[in-house]
Amino acid sequence: MLLDEIKSIKATTQEARKFGLTIGIFLLVIAAWLFWKQRPSFPYFAYAGGGLALAGLILPVLLKPVYKVWMSFAVVMGFIMTRVILTIIYFGLFTPIALAAKLLGKDLLDVRWDKNAGTYWVKRPATTYDPKSAENMF
Repeated sequence: MLLDEIKSIKATTQEARKFGLTIGIFLLVIAAWLFWKQRPSFPYFAYAGGGLALAGLILPVLLKPVYKVWMSFAVVMGFIMTRVILTIIYFGLFTPIALAAKLLGKDLLDVRWDKNAGTYWVKRPATTYDPKSAENMF
């Protein structure tokens, strides 16, 4: 599943050009901000950003392997972060609600076992069928 998604990454010249320009400009903006804050690390970002932007403009073919590695990393990070976010939502949202409902004695899904019940079918009131009710269900 994950390997299939990584294998399906298309490293075209146009994608490599967009990658080089986007990441290059982003790194140049970071370098400008670091220069403005007078941080000594700004040249590293400036050289990397300028190199990527220049390669994206002139020789995007050189960026194809870098683009493929970058997108593979993005796929793996997306896989991991999806699980992390869903776990946080499950244990941070649904678990407290379930615990509160259990403490309050609520049966929100109506799943308690009733030994005296003959059936669990829910009786609906008898009504006449109106074909108009099926036309606009929502």
